[in-house]
Amino acid sequence: MSQNAPARPATVGGSGPDHPQSPAWSALADRAIERLRAHHQRLAARREAPACDDTFAPGAGAGRAARRATGPRPDATPTAPQAVLAQLSRSPARRHLPPEAWDAIVAQGGDPFATAEDGRCRPQIELPLGELLLALRLAATFTSPTDLARRLAPGALTVLTGLDWPDRALLEPVLEHAILPDAWGATSRAAKIDDSGPCLRVFTDTARDDVLREALGARTPLLFALASDTKLPAAFSGALDQHLTLAPITPELLLTLLAATHSATGRIDAAAVRAALPSAAALARLTPEHCLIAARAPNARAVAERLAGFAGAVAQTPAPAPVRDLETLAQRSPAHMTAWRIVRDLVAWREGTVSWTDLTRSLLLHGAPGTGKTMLARMMGESAGVRVISSSFAAWQSAGHLGHMLAAMRRTFQDARTAAPCILFIDEIDAAGSRDDTASQNRSYQTQVINGFLEEVDRIAREPGVILVGACNDPNRLDPAILRPGRFDVKIEVPRPDRAFLEGMLVDALRGTLTPAELAGLARDAVGQTPADVDAAIRAARADARHRGVPLDADLLRHHLGASTIPPASLRRIALHEAGHAIAAHHIDPGSIRRIQVSGRAGEVDRTPPRADMLLRDLEAEIMVLLAGRAAEDVILGAASNGAGGSAGSDLARASALAAAIEHRYGLGHDGLLWTEAPLPGLSAPPDLRARLRKRLDTAARQARTLIRQHQGAVEALAARLEDERELAGEDLHAFLRSTATDATSAPTEAQPRPRPPQIPENSLLE
Repeated sequence: MSQNAPARPATVGGSGPDHPQSPAWSALADRAIERLRAHHQRLAARREAPACDDTFAPGAGAGRAARRATGPRPDATPTAPQAVLAQLSRSPARRHLPPEAWDAIVAQGGDPFATAEDGRCRPQIELPLGELLLALRLAATFTSPTDLARRLAPGALTVLTGLDWPDRALLEPVLEHAILPDAWGATSRAAKIDDSGPCLRVFTDTARDDVLREALGARTPLLFALASDTKLPAAFSGALDQHLTLAPITPELLLTLLAATHSATGRIDAAAVRAALPSAAALARLTPEHCLIAARAPNARAVAERLAGFAGAVAQTPAPAPVRDLETLAQRSPAHMTAWRIVRDLVAWREGTVSWTDLTRSLLLHGAPGTGKTMLARMMGESAGVRVISSSFAAWQSAGHLGHMLAAMRRTFQDARTAAPCILFIDEIDAAGSRDDTASQNRSYQTQVINGFLEEVDRIAREPGVILVGACNDPNRLDPAILRPGRFDVKIEVPRPDRAFLEGMLVDALRGTLTPAELAGLARDAVGQTPADVDAAIRAARADARHRGVPLDADLLRHHLGASTIPPASLRRIALHEAGHAIAAHHIDPGSIRRIQVSGRAGEVDRTPPRADMLLRDLEAEIMVLLAGRAAEDVILGAASNGAGGSAGSDLARASALAAAIEHRYGLGHDGLLWTEAPLPGLSAPPDLRARLRKRLDTAARQARTLIRQHQGAVEALAARLEDERELAGEDLHAFLRSTATDATSAPTEAQPRPRPPQIPENSLLE
């Protein structure tokens, strides 16, 4: 056998019957191992006969010049043994040792696949583990020589995040000696960029303005390799080719590493190692240090077993931040359960147990800002052990005019195809708008953007390996063609979390710091806030405690949640407002209320969607429900606040829009069958139309006040429960509403019409 192991034959991650398909980055990884081994072989030779100054140091321009002068590097392995190992690679299970020797190695707990005929089980040229691990993660990040070449084009500018300080210290030499093409260099110093060959300029921290201007003024390709929390200057926003995150440590990456470090043949018992390794999600929680410590074990399987032990210990350690385990969160909301099922199917497809055509391949997440849509997409990638390629319509549009915007869009989809299997996350999809929006002043531009997006979505749907995840605030603004099945198979709301979800977040972040009773109380105080709000409050409270030099306690966290400054009178008004909506909705449609929440900021009544076949009286009843919150304030507190108005989604805005739709959209108003596409009438509307809308709204408001007076006891009792508990849902809510029922609020049978709002003479509109 050879004196030096080859880079990596197809035995690991190859195409044999016992092994899954090779990752897309295999070619780049194989070349990185070969180049690192050749480099360290040269260093060893020069230590024996020092005559050259080619050191493994940043910006080794002299070394590059010497390599070009002396021609190609020698192969690390003689030709004949490489041919023997290549033959073994095509037959992964083939034994290259006599049966008795093979069985003896197995009996001693060794790996016969990795053992050479002379008894060695390690390569002659051993590579530094830190350098090799970083090289393989970079290979998995850049994915292919083609993708790498694009980032080395003149003028290219790329940001790479996720590197810790030790990795950034090794980055330049690893790029130069393992990743970049022959004769290329990597340096952080402009003085090193000379005629010695092409070079990649590397920044491992934000630089001074004058240094940035100098670098940007040249056509040298730039790479910003930054920590996750380091921010680039604002001027760089939207000007980057593709923002990359350093690839995580995955089972496939470790199999490749172990074949290079723990084998004299380039082969390992991949099946046994894979079985001993922890899951991709568990590996993602380990640090590079865990891997380097584990890699000191004598053989590949022992390394895997050590990693499994580390993963178990990490899993038992209290998390310092909100949980990122999608499997745990799947028990807390339908959206997380849907995402978890898609992840499980993706893992099954990678294992070959499910056909790609049987998978749900696309998901649209929608909901208010801060509810965790972006975090959920990232968690899907972490749980599946695949990369997440992220972009947004805003990022594409910042590329420039229409041609540049479409080119940026196509590049994102191509990056996803190259990185497959992966999650492709597109944020702010509602920025695309709809081709049905005739009021748009940029309709031609919008049409071309939507057509280009649909073309890319259809193309990626025909190719296996990419799960498309979109996110938006309002799916009603999207073009119907985007929403159809086949483009987005599943559409699910990511709502504001309920009290149980918030308590789970707090437990995950603060277990062992606060008592269960304190955590339950904080969850009550956090009702109405988004996961982003709670996450920010936890970080702010920790920082506050750290700077004060005091332990984190419930009062400090309550302060940062904003719960300690809620005026009781404001909370009571909000609770009465939402109770008014709930009692009115229950009167009109019993059983339609799913959840009620109140906080010091606002409240929310979650109802089942209304029927599509609504009659005029149903529409009028809906307006009454929308105005019942304001009516409850007026009747019980003596005056209404501004809480029913304000934004386009407020009670008054929705009630006014519904009244206007009755008049000129639904054919149910004064003008009969007339339909117009005009927006909601404003102060410039004809006086007679404004008068009709005012009449409808005032009539509904009087009906709402009458209903609140009839059920004032129920409204006040429900408000008191909400003040105390902040949330009512499920059977607790339904039982309470049933207990307040009267003959007027009993549920209608199929033979009975839906109860009408209290009737008020139309000749008495104002009180």
